[in-house]
Amino acid sequence: MSELFASVDIGTNSALLLIAERGDGFLQPVSQRIAVPRVGRNLAATGRISDESSLALTAALRSFLAEIALRKARLVGAVATQAFRIAANGPELLAGISEILDCRARIITGPEESRLGYLAVADRHPSPALAVLDIGGGSTEATRSQGGESIPIGAVNLLESCGRDAAACRAKAAEAFRGKFRDWSGTPDLVAVGGTATALAMLELKLPGFDSAAIEGLEIGRARIGATIDLLAGLSEEAKLGLPGMEKSRADILMPGLCILEAFLDAVGAARFRVSDRGVRYGIILDWLAAAGGK
Repeated sequence: MSELFASVDIGTNSALLLIAERGDGFLQPVSQRIAVPRVGRNLAATGRISDESSLALTAALRSFLAEIALRKARLVGAVATQAFRIAANGPELLAGISEILDCRARIITGPEESRLGYLAVADRHPSPALAVLDIGGGSTEATRSQGGESIPIGAVNLLESCGRDAAACRAKAAEAFRGKFRDWSGTPDLVAVGGTATALAMLELKLPGFDSAAIEGLEIGRARIGATIDLLAGLSEEAKLGLPGMEKSRADILMPGLCILEAFLDAVGAARFRVSDRGVRYGIILDWLAAAGGK
C-alpha cells in the first residue's frame, strides 16, 4: 500500500484535513474532513480569535488527529491563513495548535497561500495559461504562473461588513478589485477553488451532498453566478438550507462569496470559469513531496 500523507489547512471559516497518496500522475485524496470553527467570527471588531472559535478549532483538530491515526498517515504540514495573520492572539493560539498536532504549524503569508493553491490546481489541471482564484473567509488569492496577489476580502468579512444586502456586497467586492488584475484580461483557463466555488457547483448539479469527482472541472458561466446571487438574496436562511447540498455553515456566506467571484470575473473580463476541489491542503503535501525528493 502506498504511503499516505496528511495536511491541515486552517482558514478564516473552515479547517480542512486532507489525507492523500501519490497515484495516476497526481495527488489522490483518500480521506477529507471539514470543520467550521469560523475563527474569523467578529475578528474585525475585536482584533482577536474568540475563545468559542478557539475551542471549536481544538475539537476539530483532535478529530483530525484521530482520522490521521486511523489511516496511519504521515502529517507533513499544518498552516493557518488570514485570520491568524491579523489576530492579536494568532501566534499564541498557533503554539497550542502545534502542540496538539505534534507538528510545527505555521502562519503563511498571502503570497505563500497563493503559491500553494496554484501548485495544488496545477497538479490536477496543468496548463500554461492556468489562473487560480481561491475565495476564503478572510482573503481572496488570485494566482498565475507569473505570480499572484492576496486581497483582504473574503466571504466572512464581507458578510460582517455588508450583511445580507446583495447590492452592498457587490459594490464592496467590485471596489476591492478596482484597478487590479488589468493585465489578466482574457485569461483563458480560470479555475476557482474553495467553498464558494464548490457550493455553487453543487447547486448547479443539484447534488444532495459533496461529490468531489462530480464537481471537479465543472465549467460555469458568469450569468449563473449573478442568477444565484439574486436567488439567495431573496431567500430566508431556512429556505437556503432547502437548496441542494447547502450546509448550515455555508448558507449565510455563499452569497457574499459569489459577489467576490462575480467581481473578479468582471475585473479580468472572464465569461466563465472551472471549479476544482483542490486547494492549499493539497499544495502543502505537494510542496513537502517536492522538498523530500518526491518520496
